[in-house]
Amino acid sequence: MDSSHTYGPNCCINMFIIKPLSETQVISWGSYCSAIEEFLDRSATAGFDAKYMTLEKNSLSHFLATLREVEYPGTNPFDPVYAHLDHAHMSMLLIATKELGSTVISKSRLHATTVQTARNDFSLSILSGTLAQWRIAIINTCDPSVSQEIREFGTAVLEYFNKIDLRQVVSGLVQTPMGDKTIRVRAN
Repeated sequence: MDSSHTYGPNCCINMFIIKPLSETQVISWGSYCSAIEEFLDRSATAGFDAKYMTLEKNSLSHFLATLREVEYPGTNPFDPVYAHLDHAHMSMLLIATKELGSTVISKSRLHATTVQTARNDFSLSILSGTLAQWRIAIINTCDPSVSQEIREFGTAVLEYFNKIDLRQVVSGLVQTPMGDKTIRVRAN
């Protein structure tokens, strides 16, 4: 995972930083694919093979696509199956003002471990959840009823998932620019 990028504004008023920390990784593609072939008599990568695509073994999106192929053979591997989002997990680091951090945790409903930083006005939180929980967090923090600062957080997370091509998480979300560099999101 590329953790060298910081997502979010770096200004004095609405200061927060988010950085990806960890994500689910398939540690044994060989065992996974062999078991599918042996017990289901088909390939977990058939959807990729049919489209002449190369499976990227470090891609969460491609792992989710193989799950779709296992459950729904012969369909488009990138059509989302939202239940599959529970099979993958992500954690991010959030550094924000105490108030903003507390509100992000409350609105996102992600699992959080929070400590005060050496700068008393900021907290450091590790936010974690399944990709299904992150999808809900994006919807909750990009709602027009929340403050712009909270929408900035949700927008930054949405941009990160788009950047790493996790289309299964953002598929079906109606995204509307708000005119303040944030995005309103609702499920379709």
